[in-house]
Amino acid sequence: MSQSIVILDQTRSVVATAVVKFHENHSTGEVDVDHIPVSLRQLFEEYERIVNNRIFSLLDQLEDQISRLSLSVVFEGGEEHPLCDVQPFLTARTLSFKI
Repeated sequence: MSQSIVILDQTRSVVATAVVKFHENHSTGEVDVDHIPVSLRQLFEEYERIVNNRIFSLLDQLEDQISRLSLSVVFEGGEEHPLCDVQPFLTARTLSFKI
């Protein structure tokens, strides 16, 4: 079952919306990349470049930067959780995360 979500930053501003499906220990889905703030878009694009080019020595540092953003997800019913293990792929318009 798919569900629409809203992703908030630490200031409680909406940074993205997505439609996700829930799996055993994570969620994946299609993210609307049109309104992602420039600074966050650049960080996510760098993440994707590092993963695609298999520069794994830089991945931990970038994942730490994303983690420090303190992103959270709000589900349709209003339930809110902090995001963990965020894996953004803006080119494919996909997002994976754990709560």
